[in-house]
Amino acid sequence: MDKLELIKTIAEKMDTTQIESKKFLDALSEIFQETIINNGEISVPGFGKLYTVPIPEKNGFDLNGNPTIFKKTKRAVFRVSQAWKTKL
Repeated sequence: MDKLELIKTIAEKMDTTQIESKKFLDALSEIFQETIINNGEISVPGFGKLYTVPIPEKNGFDLNGNPTIFKKTKRAVFRVSQAWKTKL
């Protein structure tokens, strides 16, 4: 499902316009981004949890095979709820 299909589905489920559902989806996306960027966590019971995990600095090789050091960073992770897991 792409963004347009999601907007249409939200509009149908909420009995609203696609314009309003796009505003809702954009606001939700912005909230998620701001929270994750600031090392927050979003937990929605029955849906899942979105959070960050730290990735430590490590040694490795670049695409040309030269040794390099990869900087520490963080990664966003989504975990589906147990309720979802049982339905899959």
